[in-house]
This record gives sequence, C-alpha cells and structure tokens, in this order.
Amino acid sequence: MATVIIINAAVLALASDEQMLLATHGTDGEPSQVFSYFEVAFTCFFLVEICLRIIGGGVAIFWSNDWSWYIFDLSLVLYSVLELLSVFGGNASFLRIMRLMKMLKILRVVRLARMFKELRLIIHSIMGCVSSMIWSMILLFAIIFIFVIVFIQGCTMYMSEGNVPEKVDQEIQQYWGTIFKSMLSLFMAGTGGLDWDTAAKPLLEVGKFFYGLFLLYIIFFTFVVVNTLMSLFVAATMAHSGQDKVLHVQEEMNKKQEHLDRCAELFEELDGNGDGTINAEEFNEGLTLPLMADFCKSLGLEVTDAIKVFKVLSHDSGSVSMEDFVVECMHLKGEARALDLYQLQQQQEQVLRHVTRLERKLIPTRGSLTPRAPLGWQTE
Repeated sequence: MATVIIINAAVLALASDEQMLLATHGTDGEPSQVFSYFEVAFTCFFLVEICLRIIGGGVAIFWSNDWSWYIFDLSLVLYSVLELLSVFGGNASFLRIMRLMKMLKILRVVRLARMFKELRLIIHSIMGCVSSMIWSMILLFAIIFIFVIVFIQGCTMYMSEGNVPEKVDQEIQQYWGTIFKSMLSLFMAGTGGLDWDTAAKPLLEVGKFFYGLFLLYIIFFTFVVVNTLMSLFVAATMAHSGQDKVLHVQEEMNKKQEHLDRCAELFEELDGNGDGTINAEEFNEGLTLPLMADFCKSLGLEVTDAIKVFKVLSHDSGSVSMEDFVVECMHLKGEARALDLYQLQQQQEQVLRHVTRLERKLIPTRGSLTPRAPLGWQTE
C-alpha cells in the first residue's frame, strides 16, 4: 500500500510538471494520455480497497477508533471518482475547478503516517503543537502591535515637523507608513526576512530614542521570545509524543517479540543434541555462554541464580521443552504484577483451607492413636 501511494504521488508530480511546461509555452492543455491511464488505475485500486474494507468490517469501521482515517480515505476516493466522471461530461468552468482541486489528492500521502512509526510520531507531535502555535501567534501579535504603536507615533511627529529628506520619507513610507507595513517590518526584522539595520535607519532619523527602542525590540524578540516559544514547542512535542497509543502498543509488542526471539535463540544454543528439550546438564554447560548472561540480565537475575531458574522452568522434572521454556521465561520477565500477587494469595488461601480440613479430620482420631514405645523400652 505504501508503495502504491508513493508511486501515485510521483505520477501526480510528473503530471503537474508537464502541465506547467505546457502553460509556459502558452498552451493550456492536459498532460499526455499516459498520466490519464495511471489516474484511472490508481482510482480503481483505491476504490476496490475501500470497498473491501467496508465489506470486511461493515459500516462499523466508521465508528471505530480509526474512523477519521476511513472517512479521509473515502473522501479522497469519492473525489477521484467524481473527477473521472467530470472528464466525460461537464462545462469548462467545472472542469477548471476540478483541475484546481486535483492537488487535493496529494493528501493521500498522509496515509503513510499509519504505516511508519517515526512518521506517525512526527505528524502526531505537529498536530499537538497547533494549540501552542495559535497562542504563540497571539502573543507575537500583541508584542509587535505595542512596539508598532510607539514607532508610528514617533514617525508621525517627525513627519509633521516638515523638512524631511526625500530618501528618509521614502524609507518611512516603505517600512513604517501604515500599521500593516510596520508590523510586517518588525516581524521580518525579528525572523530574518529583512535586515533589521535597513528597517532601523529611518528610525535613527526620527530620534535616537526610537532607534534604541528598536534595538531593544530585536534583543527581546531574539533572545527572549524566540527561545521561550522554542522551549514551549519542545515541551508540547514531548508531551504529545508520549500520547500515541498506537506507538506504545507497537513498542510493547516489539519488546515482547524481542524477548521471545532471545529466549528461543538461547534454547537452541543450550539444546546440544537437538532433541527439542534441555536437561539440567545441558543447562549447566551453557552457563558460560554470552547469551546466558544477557538472558539473566533481561530477567534481572545473576548468572549464579540460573540453576534456580531452571528448576522453576522445569518444575523439578529435570527437563523442559522449547515451548514451556519460552512461555515460562515470559512469565519471569519484569516485576510482579498485581494479578501475580493476587493469584499467589489465592493459592495460599487454598492451601490453608486444605490444611484446615485435614486438621479437622485428624482431631477425632487423635485420642485413638496408641503411642508406640521406642525400641529398647519394650518389656517381655
């Protein structure tokens, strides 16, 4: 699926490039027919895919946890089908609108986020920073607006005095002529879109106070605002990266599979005769293996405790099969859970009940038991 999406994006890029070449040469036409064949093939492929999903999972997939992805896929497929139908009929204005909306299909690349862990993590973190970005924009707007009002007032007083050099007048009109121009100048000067010295030169003519205030703005914006916002976005990214449930599940499954593979590999190393079981002798011979050290370390044990571990794994039977070895190793992995402690408590209570019942059965027979004299005390 990922390969098909990437090829679809590449074909769409090539078709757009050819359209641009045609427009450059003054011919407003469609790309070659090959791209149309590709478009039909991709549309049919994605249409069959979404139909199979609906048939397999029913309409309930639109109420599942991934409902947003299914609606997203269905919207893109319906749009592609509508675009193909518009080719066979429709007026020129409708076809032009469909051509402009054709780039919406490039959003299909977003589906790759469901298939790759790192890409999903990045997109999830970016979406989580949207709220921080909005409040950052409001803060920047407020800071810039406060400084702009001061600069506009200074330029207004300077221009009202008359005898303003023509070059200075042009620069003031260019950078500080209106509220919009002034805010754009401050924003560009702080973000590198404009050399701050260029925007500050007319303010130096207005007055040294305004020039110094502009320098204060640059220092405050560069060292305080930018670093504060950057730390805010880093914190938001870290917070949202840990909320990806799919990522957590996948990581836990990867860790479990890694531990299973390690146990299976250790079993194969210990099983010298290849009979599918290992006994105490084979286990003792493998205590010096590097895999054994890694195995004990993964369980939080020392190598000297390996014999005790084997007795637990084999249930004192002297041998253990590969399946039992791997399953029991999974039970030993990690710390004791609440369920493990509860099961142990239940077993202890069960043993206590058995002992109590046995004791009650033995009490009535206690008086009927005749003690035997020790050897050597018997009399004739």
